[in-house]
Amino acid sequence: MAYNINLDEFSITLGISTDRLVANLSTYGVMSEIFPVLEVEGCKAGLFGDTALNKIYFGKKQRLSYDLDIFAYSYKNAIKILLDHGAKISYSGTFPKSKTIIATRMQYKNVILDVVDAKDLKENPKKLQAYDLLYFYNQLVPPVVVPSYTIDYLLAEKTVAMLDRNELKDIYDTWVGTRLLNNGDSYANYLKEIARKRKIKDIVAYSDFHIHNMLSNSEYYEKKHIEVLSQPSASIMLKDIKTYIHTLMET
Repeated sequence: MAYNINLDEFSITLGISTDRLVANLSTYGVMSEIFPVLEVEGCKAGLFGDTALNKIYFGKKQRLSYDLDIFAYSYKNAIKILLDHGAKISYSGTFPKSKTIIATRMQYKNVILDVVDAKDLKENPKKLQAYDLLYFYNQLVPPVVVPSYTIDYLLAEKTVAMLDRNELKDIYDTWVGTRLLNNGDSYANYLKEIARKRKIKDIVAYSDFHIHNMLSNSEYYEKKHIEVLSQPSASIMLKDIKTYIHTLMET
């Protein structure tokens, strides 16, 4: 999908390199193409992960994203459809930390697609509007409709990923997401459910332990970079997240 935008001009306005804006728009274009293809073929799927949170819920606060995480409820069929559409497989197997999660990494038009077997997933996607960052600067990048999930569910998954992976992008996504929640009850319930499945006895203690370790190495994040208009320090975000989880779970 081509967009009639002077990206060099907006690179200066946003303080984000033109190459990154191009890569982000490529991801957005592929997102708008892939899900209609799956739907036409009768394959139920949902967008989750970084791109779902940022493009659907974060508005001007979104950071740029360069891959698509896809829950496929008919996993083998989804892989076949994407292969027929021109995607290439680069990896297929199980997640290193969980032998029960089956996934295939594919590449389509230089965009990474991580397709996960979601046959046992209880959550059902619903059609939601997604927006590229440039949309909020009155550029001709129209919103697209994609199947995805509530912010509560996506954010709970992201929070646990943040605790496991120690990545600045996950800290930012969790920090923004928790500030957008009107009522944290559903988010808290999802956190507890993930903890139960992962056999984590106390999600608050688990988060405290990992956040403490991350804060102890906060200088690590000073060398990290994510494409976002503005952000506080990693330490501030982590402390806010810790406070939010404690407040939520204690009420």
